[in-house]
Amino acid sequence: MTDIIIVTHNNLASTAITISSVWEHTPEGSYRLIIVDNGSTDDTKEYLEQLAKSHQATVLLCRENMGFAAATNLGLSLTRSQWIVLLNNDVIVTDGWLDRLTSGHNYDLAGPTTNIGPPHQRIVNVEQIYTMESQMHEFAEMWAETNRGKSQQVQKLSGFCLAVSRPVLDKLGGFDIQFFPGCFEDDDYCVRAAMAGFTCGVIRDCFIHHVGGVTFNSLGEQALNKALLANWQRFKEKWGIDSQLAYGATYTIDLSAPEAQEHVAFPLPDLLNKGKVVARRIELDGQTAPETWPSVSLCMIGRDEDRNLQAAILPFYSLLKDAEGRWRPGCEIIFVDTGSADSTVIVAEDLGCKIRTFTWIDDFAAARNQSIQGAVGDWILWHDADDRISEEDVTKIKQALASGTADAYAFQISSIIAGVEGKSLSVTQHIRLFRNHPEIRFAGRIHEDVATSLLNLGYSLLETNIEIDHVGYATDVDALRKRALRNEPLVELELQENPDDPRWMYYRAQCHHTLQWWPGAVELTTKLLENGHRFLSASQEYGCHLLHITGLYHLGEFSKAAEHLNECLTRYPNNRHLLILAALMLRDHDAQQALELLEIAEPLPAWPLRQWPSGTIERERALIQERLNQEV
Repeated sequence: MTDIIIVTHNNLASTAITISSVWEHTPEGSYRLIIVDNGSTDDTKEYLEQLAKSHQATVLLCRENMGFAAATNLGLSLTRSQWIVLLNNDVIVTDGWLDRLTSGHNYDLAGPTTNIGPPHQRIVNVEQIYTMESQMHEFAEMWAETNRGKSQQVQKLSGFCLAVSRPVLDKLGGFDIQFFPGCFEDDDYCVRAAMAGFTCGVIRDCFIHHVGGVTFNSLGEQALNKALLANWQRFKEKWGIDSQLAYGATYTIDLSAPEAQEHVAFPLPDLLNKGKVVARRIELDGQTAPETWPSVSLCMIGRDEDRNLQAAILPFYSLLKDAEGRWRPGCEIIFVDTGSADSTVIVAEDLGCKIRTFTWIDDFAAARNQSIQGAVGDWILWHDADDRISEEDVTKIKQALASGTADAYAFQISSIIAGVEGKSLSVTQHIRLFRNHPEIRFAGRIHEDVATSLLNLGYSLLETNIEIDHVGYATDVDALRKRALRNEPLVELELQENPDDPRWMYYRAQCHHTLQWWPGAVELTTKLLENGHRFLSASQEYGCHLLHITGLYHLGEFSKAAEHLNECLTRYPNNRHLLILAALMLRDHDAQQALELLEIAEPLPAWPLRQWPSGTIERERALIQERLNQEV
């Protein structure tokens, strides 16, 4: 099995031709197709969604153009095969291409011959031999026979069609995302591979037609030249090449340089948020429950939750039990206790839970995996003791289960968060419901996530309007500080293993913010906003801006905080949440302007990613007015 990754950006016709050629000229069952769309604005997304629905491909849809390297890294993070092939969306493959690229040679990276490519891969004047696709295939067959078994070791390969072996991927990780939007990321990868002792080879009996430049052409007339020159400068700077050397000139690189150890970590893929990736969505009315639905294992973990369990579990009885109160076949509640000192276990047993114990090892994913291991339901639904769900939303779960439209569903999680600026409402999407499978695993010591495991199984995902209120953060600031003190060591452990992972840097900044270590929070958010935000979720990126603004404010850097807040208002126009935040920051400095901002914010709709609790504007307006009256 080989994983084939195709990155797309508009040019639907070209993409469809490439994918059709893969289907036609690659044996069924020998490959898995992974497609990453880089923010297309034509009909490409709709086309890819149909492929995902029919299980013909695993599809990631990016919210914006992240660049070829970053999008490729998202695709690479889903791979599990011994060979991975990167394929442009402007090629036509030929009979036997995949087998020739991935077997019968001793190279660690392999590329084909082609009509458009670097000199060592290009066949000169081949365009004079064929003018139609049928003639091209005839030529490819003749070329393969003439060059059967021939190959050539080279220093670098073009990324339009590049086969990468698993050892290379394990050693190097992904492409360097500084080469944006494209060009030289493949040159850079081959240099890193050579430094690590890997070899590149052109497979002479493999021919693939390459149109060339389709994506860049759609970005504008000068896009390719600009990218070439800009990334040539970045390439020279990275590898110590004379900065005055012209593009196309010969250069040398010291392969004994310390960059041989360079590894580019993959982002954790999450169709809902991470990597700014979106998912399809389904709206459920929650009015009438279906007559039947598949069995469900409700899986929970917790410690010292005896006061929360009843409110968390009772709404699910209509999902798990019949009208007479008997457990529906295959339905169960599994509760993993992580070391309670109160009566949590007794309460859980009284509620009908199957109890498992877990010795805490500072790893939430390990505890989650204990909760789903051996679950008997057709579906897994995970839930926390400090989660609350309505009867209507439980009906929506029944409708989702009965619909059969996806393998996994994400819920909208609303968390009221207490903080030094007051309470705010954060809205995110979590994958909470998915088909049971023995290979599914959560990952992450904290902020554990199951998306990677589901995507590796080829699961289709849907966002839903199923809502859960998470009340665990709605406590006082001191309680949140205790939680941050618990979380910070776990985040540090993840950062030790993945020091440049933007997500863990963001979580660390969150901890610093809660613990009011403002210098540390600002240092991290500054770094993230400079070069790390591409791999944050939309919610996390917005949160990063908020952490940066409030961190500067509490450091006394009022002008810098105001400047960044104004930049954010340009980036997020008509943002009710930001306008209220600005009013809160100004209330002690310019009460009149704070009132004006509240006036502007009041008629605006709620910001989807972050909101203030109902009544915030009225309360703040009254407090500010009272202060003004006292001054008079």
